[in-house]
Amino acid sequence: LLPDFRSIEPSVFAVLESVRKNIHLDLGIRYDGVFQNVKAISFDLPRRIINYDNSFHNFSVSAGFHTKINSGLNLEFQTALGSRNPAVNELYSNGLHQGVAGIELGNTQIRPEKAFKNTLSIEYSALKWLKVKLGTYYNFIDDYIFLQANTEKRLTIRGAFPVFAYQQTDAHITGLDLDTDIKITEHLSYGNQASLIKGRENDNRLVYLPQNRVKNHVNYVHEQIGIKFEISHTYHFVYGSLLPGQDFVAPPAGFGLWSGSAHKEFKIKTNNIKVNLIINNALNTRYRMYLNRLRYYSDDLGRSVVLGVNVGF
Repeated sequence: LLPDFRSIEPSVFAVLESVRKNIHLDLGIRYDGVFQNVKAISFDLPRRIINYDNSFHNFSVSAGFHTKINSGLNLEFQTALGSRNPAVNELYSNGLHQGVAGIELGNTQIRPEKAFKNTLSIEYSALKWLKVKLGTYYNFIDDYIFLQANTEKRLTIRGAFPVFAYQQTDAHITGLDLDTDIKITEHLSYGNQASLIKGRENDNRLVYLPQNRVKNHVNYVHEQIGIKFEISHTYHFVYGSLLPGQDFVAPPAGFGLWSGSAHKEFKIKTNNIKVNLIINNALNTRYRMYLNRLRYYSDDLGRSVVLGVNVGF
């Protein structure tokens, strides 16, 4: 799957910070270099060893500020220009990836990504029982590197497998994150986290981004007696419609998962004991996660129960 290679990756960065009254300013600059010596097997026949000597250089710069508008309202903004060098697997993969049962093909013509990123977040905590944080972001990535499903199914001595190839496109990625925490009583609280993301390349939806999801959870915490409980429900929305040829099958349906956990701390003589019980997918729901490439073949994990004991001496 991967060729033999050596890689040297030096980096240098500097950060400047300034605080004036209630405004915190920051500026960062960074250089990343990658020097690779690769011995790859040719894609075409007859097979032969090809030597590649690569050198990539990129500079990144970021600037932002954080300000406290009043006692319960904070505002933060960050903007950055940067780039990412292609990894060895993106350039030279050529074979079966056993972990995901798919053949991956690199692309020796791939260029570094160049990105313009912006984030804005607002946090409200003026009320003792309520805390809300809203964050939004917009990224434009020139030459965005991604793994594209091909229509080909390749037959090998191990069986038939789908083929994926690394490609590049210009991508626009926008998103929103919302985190809400409500304190119901001294020990009981309710929380909600929502994560929404959308990616486009040209007029098409970008493949292989996380599904939009919403999580609701109830927590009971009693620090005096050392116990914590949580019950949560997370709903993953269907990824959305893709054009024929963008993937082998349509994205899986949306699904919701119930989970829970219990935590207890106590002492035996001078030893601190922590006991954790975690139950994931408590109702044993059948589902397929969009980013799990094994979804082409089977359902995702069913119910799992994890019991952990930590003893501090």
